[in-house]
Amino acid sequence: MIYRLRRNSVRNYIRSHSTLRLGLKFFHFHLFLFKEIVLWLFYALFSLFTGISSGKKKKQTVYIVGWYGTETAGDKLILLGLLSVLVKEYSEANIKIASMNESITSSTIDELKDFCISQNVSDSTFSSIFDNTYVCSEKKFLDFKSGDILVLGGGPIMDDPIIGKWLIMFLYSRIKKGIVIIGGNGLGPIRRVSTEYIVHMLIGLAQKVLLRNLLDDTPWSRYCEKVKVVLDPAFLCFEYISSSNRLRTPSIAINLRSIPFEYSLNYNASDEIVIGEVSKFMISAIKKIGCLSSVFSLNNNEKGSVPDSTMSTKVIDNIMKDNPQLSVHVDTDDKLSTIFDVLLKCDFVVTTRFHGMIMALLSGCKVVALDYSSKGGKSLLFYKENGLHIPKSSVFNFDGVERETFVSLKKYPELANRVIELSETYKLALKS
Repeated sequence: MIYRLRRNSVRNYIRSHSTLRLGLKFFHFHLFLFKEIVLWLFYALFSLFTGISSGKKKKQTVYIVGWYGTETAGDKLILLGLLSVLVKEYSEANIKIASMNESITSSTIDELKDFCISQNVSDSTFSSIFDNTYVCSEKKFLDFKSGDILVLGGGPIMDDPIIGKWLIMFLYSRIKKGIVIIGGNGLGPIRRVSTEYIVHMLIGLAQKVLLRNLLDDTPWSRYCEKVKVVLDPAFLCFEYISSSNRLRTPSIAINLRSIPFEYSLNYNASDEIVIGEVSKFMISAIKKIGCLSSVFSLNNNEKGSVPDSTMSTKVIDNIMKDNPQLSVHVDTDDKLSTIFDVLLKCDFVVTTRFHGMIMALLSGCKVVALDYSSKGGKSLLFYKENGLHIPKSSVFNFDGVERETFVSLKKYPELANRVIELSETYKLALKS
């Protein structure tokens, strides 16, 4: 008990002194970045000079690396989308997902199989995606041979020490005369010079670069000919979502995450503020929409330090004070089949997650994504790049609700066409 009090006192002291807090974060980031680079450089050099591998391989192998082993629902959907394209482009190859935690990613593959079954995916498509797809440890990537393919599979390229590991993987693949692909990743947040330098190296080393966004304040012009800006690979799952002929109820779902680490730099930011501001938005939205009968919780990540359901439940509790007539449905399941089962029942969705918005759009819902960053977080960038109506409110600031704030693929046919054509866009980019 005394230890816990002392630890909390130290933590509060650090949080209240911005210079000390930022200094410690700077030191922590670069210490772990250095660790990732040195550790994976050792692995790579040892493999190169000893020639140790698990034996001769007859088939070409596609290695997918990234955030696997820590995947949220959004990461799972990204993986399914990339697999659907890669198995068509490299139909004779084995596909191996190099994971930081094999058991978690193996469970993800089982979950994707269940999801495809729930969405009535054809047997031939199911077989093509999963028959030659395997999960392996990240160190198995060192079996990489000439002609193999490395795919950095979606998710953000951002201020995280993991980019040091990716840099060594890229270098190793090029030394081995393989192909390196950046597969629909997002850029940012990138606030550190060291991160920006490594990101430039990653893009320079990759032969094929598909990004979901570029950063306005960074000199990326030198890569214009190489970079293809595409929609997030999670949209590739559009063909698997059975959104037609579903009986929808007049309901609204809330998907709320705890404050991301990169936005906790602000001492005044807290989950309580987020819950309060989002509650105001939800109450106003329910009043604006009218005639709703139910409210659902929607959970993209239940494994974090603060599960999505914990955040959403607190908002729902606030909603019910003003709307006791609503029927409440709270779940703690973050499996894709459960998420889409909820989405395919709902008319409206409010989310603070980028992939929560993507899932809602794929399901035919009307959705609003409240961003954490007024300067341009993932959701806000998506609104701007696709000409969507930008919400006045943000996670930290309620500023009213407009009916046109809720967007859908039906309402924006140009975006819908981009989604429908996305599989072909990826295939053409991979061939070029």
